[in-house]
Amino acid sequence: MGICNVKECDRQAKALGYCPMHYERFKTHGDTADRPRRVRKSCAVQGCELKTTARGFCQKHYVRFKRTGDATSVSRKARPKVCSVEGCEGKHNGRGFCDTHRRRFLQYGTPTPEGIKFPARQGEFLSDGITKTCSTCYVDKPVAEFSKQSIRQDGLNITCKKCLKARHDIRYKDPVKRQRIRDAGARWRERNPDADADKRLRRVYGITLAEYVELFKAQGGVCAICKEGETTKRMKKGEGRERLAVDHCHDTGRIRGLLCFKCNTAIGALGDTEQSAQRVVDYLTSKPKK
Repeated sequence: MGICNVKECDRQAKALGYCPMHYERFKTHGDTADRPRRVRKSCAVQGCELKTTARGFCQKHYVRFKRTGDATSVSRKARPKVCSVEGCEGKHNGRGFCDTHRRRFLQYGTPTPEGIKFPARQGEFLSDGITKTCSTCYVDKPVAEFSKQSIRQDGLNITCKKCLKARHDIRYKDPVKRQRIRDAGARWRERNPDADADKRLRRVYGITLAEYVELFKAQGGVCAICKEGETTKRMKKGEGRERLAVDHCHDTGRIRGLLCFKCNTAIGALGDTEQSAQRVVDYLTSKPKK
């Protein structure tokens, strides 16, 4: 389209023979003459050198003027650093409370509603190695009264065994709820048929189900003593053969092999020692007295 029509302007023309800058001037003012730029004044508040935003004030003082009618008024008081609830050291989140107590205040109208049991906060109800306070009955009890729970900082459940049992009794008292729980467990076991076996092997013997299967294959799927498969029905709830029992040394915990129920029971009845087993061999190989 050529060069801008304005004298001494060598920019490319955009519309009506003007470059973008002169075209905007022409569209706004009706001509392309230069005009002095508007200089923003400083804030009207004494000592403030920030540029004005509205009504002669900078952004900060304009907000104060709009809120209180006085641009020089002191801003909101400093927010508290911690929750205002007695005994709570949580970081302040809003309305004077930490996030937990603020949500309770919005839901119940008070940060500490009565008659409602809430989960314990992180670091609460820790033991001193000797005693521990139950989060339900709030009674100091010996650590032996609490079951183990590895996810807790002290490795113990926050609720004592007595309160846990009472809670479970109430939970299972309702037959509808009890049946619902049982059905949910049955569906989970159907989706994870080997989960219970793997968990028990890890807890009792320190091996995984995969390691058990390797040992089972190495023995050819039969008992290490009688060389026969398992025939006794004990714990298996579904169809199929019962798993062989894991035989281990009770003194060292070392896994010796897989045995059927009868052989494993026989070894236990003999005291699990070589001397008792040898006496059985001597007895069976000895000549009859008559």
